Amino acid sequence: APVVSISVAPDGLRVACGTSRGALGVLDVASHKYGTLVRAHTGAILDIACSKDKFATCGADATVRVWDETTGLQKSELASPDDRALVLAWRPESDDVAVGFA
Repeated sequence: APVVSISVAPDGLRVACGTSRGALGVLDVASHKYGTLVRAHTGAILDIACSKDKFATCGADATVRVWDETTGLQKSELASPDDRALVLAWRPESDDVAVGFA
């Protein structure tokens, strides 16, 4: 599936990639190896934000999800039936994620 969103980790050593089919993958910059981390959404991943050890994703399925990079497990989910999350950003040095809705 085509990559439709990317985010570079704060250390610059990983690039998170979201696909049109909802998969979240990670490219290791040093080794040039790519691996699918998880099927994150039922539709396209619209945006990704990386922190030191987590990824946040928002998808066409009207959810925002936070993933643990090491385990690949979902840590939290926010569903918004009335608004669509389009953009994400981590607040530096915190666990706060800003979400932009349309």
